Amino acid sequence: MLPVRRVHAGSYNILARYAAGFFSRLRGLMFSGRLKDTGLLIKCPKEGRIQSAIHSFFVFFPIDVVWINSMDTVVRVKRIMPFTFIAVPPKPARYVLELPAGAGINFNVGGRIEIT
Repeated sequence: MLPVRRVHAGSYNILARYAAGFFSRLRGLMFSGRLKDTGLLIKCPKEGRIQSAIHSFFVFFPIDVVWINSMDTVVRVKRIMPFTFIAVPPKPARYVLELPAGAGINFNVGGRIEIT
């Protein structure tokens, strides 16, 4: 079981499973059930655009994705549909937060987040 982190964005809080290891990052949400009141926080090995790129092969439901840099600032928020080939943020990111569809409305590009 993955450890859990709490992600705060203003008054919005969500618990997210924390994927920092190679295999947990590789698996991501593939073959998992639909997210309800939780997310997946992926810590990339280093900050970058390519390092934080994702796909949604074998993810059978839409998700909202928030890319966060090492300064805890949101660099992109995007809805990703199932079987998307690749999604790359416009600026380097250190974290990728995958959320239930619709939860991305709680995050703004340039906004600060806190991970505890």
